[in-house]
Amino acid sequence: MVRTINATTAAKHFREVLNDVEHRGETFEVERHGRLVARIGPTSPAAVRLVRWKEALGALSAGPAPDADFYGDLEEVKRQVERLPEDPWAPSSTAPF
Repeated sequence: MVRTINATTAAKHFREVLNDVEHRGETFEVERHGRLVARIGPTSPAAVRLVRWKEALGALSAGPAPDADFYGDLEEVKRQVERLPEDPWAPSSTAPF
């Protein structure tokens, strides 16, 4: 996909432009005073590797499964961890003031 932006927008949002180039494979044409002066895009088609949801879910599914004790261990940790107060912003009884 090619998007046209002006030089001011490119300068103000350069980090986002580079992120879109790197992670989405987008190309930007930069205009100054209505004239095309630059193109910012991936260095090569192979430089961009998009992972599709199906591939990501497949990789997660192929990963190691939790052992038989995992769920019991998780419940034990939950029991040991202190519960958060109803209102986390309420003053605590141990406050020095």
